[in-house]
Amino acid sequence: MGGQRDVDEAPAISEYGFDASLTNFEGMGAKLLPLTKTGDGKVGRIWADAVRLGEPVTWMQRSEITSGFIDAAIPFMEKAEAANQPFYINLWPDDVHSPFWPPFEEYDVAKSKGKRGLYLAVLEAMDRQFSRLFSHIRDNPKLRDNTLVLVCSDNGCELGAGQAGPLKGYKTHLFEGGIRSPLVVWGPGLIAEDAVGTRNTSSVFSAIDLTPSILRLAKAEAPEGTLYDGEDVLETLLGRSTAGRKAEIYFRRPPDRKNFYGCDPLPDLAVRQGPWKLLCDYDGSRTQLYNLESDPGEKNNLAADEPELVSSLTAKLMEWNQSMPQDNGLALGTQPEKKPRNSKKNFRLQQGDDLSGPNAPQCGGKSVTITASFNSKGEDGVIVAQGGDKQGYALYIRKGKLVLGVRDNWKLTEAVAGETLNAGLTQVTATISANGKMQLLVNEKIAATADAKCVLAQPGDGLQVGDDKIKPVGDYTTKTFSGSISELRLQLE
Repeated sequence: MGGQRDVDEAPAISEYGFDASLTNFEGMGAKLLPLTKTGDGKVGRIWADAVRLGEPVTWMQRSEITSGFIDAAIPFMEKAEAANQPFYINLWPDDVHSPFWPPFEEYDVAKSKGKRGLYLAVLEAMDRQFSRLFSHIRDNPKLRDNTLVLVCSDNGCELGAGQAGPLKGYKTHLFEGGIRSPLVVWGPGLIAEDAVGTRNTSSVFSAIDLTPSILRLAKAEAPEGTLYDGEDVLETLLGRSTAGRKAEIYFRRPPDRKNFYGCDPLPDLAVRQGPWKLLCDYDGSRTQLYNLESDPGEKNNLAADEPELVSSLTAKLMEWNQSMPQDNGLALGTQPEKKPRNSKKNFRLQQGDDLSGPNAPQCGGKSVTITASFNSKGEDGVIVAQGGDKQGYALYIRKGKLVLGVRDNWKLTEAVAGETLNAGLTQVTATISANGKMQLLVNEKIAATADAKCVLAQPGDGLQVGDDKIKPVGDYTTKTFSGSISELRLQLE
């Protein structure tokens, strides 16, 4: 609204009906722009070119900008309360939009834990800032009993930062991990008593359904002749019903994201109708059909089993897409994905190495060979690990036995050596093939095999030698390896 980074001729936000506005780097008019500060005190700026989208501009530490929005929101609420007038506030923090900049006091520790460590530190800092706004509402009986707070997001998690549980895909994808996001509704004086503290996992609706729902809650009339794409789902928001949206929900991918996060090529369009979801390309080809009630992870493509449903949903999706303003997704979709900055295939590593972000090995879709020489000194611990408890691989010692583990969509597959390690130097070659077959060689003898039955996905968390610092890939007795690693090589093919 009011621009989008590169649109500098859009109407001001106030022209959309808001009485006041304070925006960020993507909006027109008065705004807060971010300063950055590293652990050593070095100060920088990001998105400085957003000044051209309107002034005045206030520069603040990125880790404190949400407080700046709250500083503007609370007086607005107080003014409305004093005049006995209703109010509506859209407060859109962008803390958890990369790049991630936690408070500088926490920066070095968070950075040492990689991209996810930075993300989690930023998330905690944002929560602390919001506490002042929520306390202002909760501690005022008049506001507490007559205010509805909705906490939601615009898309799924970014690879390496958030996690989407069993859902497939990430931000910019049309799979559920990219488009499904949580919604928290709080309003003690408005929500049905038997719904307080419960979780609704069955209702399906979209952010476009919030507008007509909130209008009815506020007893406000829409401008004459206004037609909304959304449906009124207020009863569901207030816990009085579990009814979802009746009409289909349609999606189109970002124009420049045909190939992203190593997925090539991604579907262009998607439609959700009841439990069914269909994805396809602009021309209706490469259809994928999933029943999300029984298969939320979108693993079992049922397109071949449901030809009539595929035909019906594809026709609706084609008609919707043609009715929408066309973007340049077709032209941009022919461009190859930018290659990861780290294209290395061979790594010589040493104990204590920590490769995160662009420095992490790009193992997605590849075979992995780990060659290691170490002296365990009778201790358990991690030799090397890349990833976390959703995706990744690790070589470790547990109860004296060597283990090679692979994580795929939370499932852990292990190849466990049958004998405990002997004292002294041990030489190991561990391989994970491109289709998930695993083998452990200890001192040139086969010690264990297993089959993860998967293609390695690129993990979000980084790689550590002698430890596993964030979410554990394997089932460890301890993470930190107190033995000595004299050689460790990693080869990707």
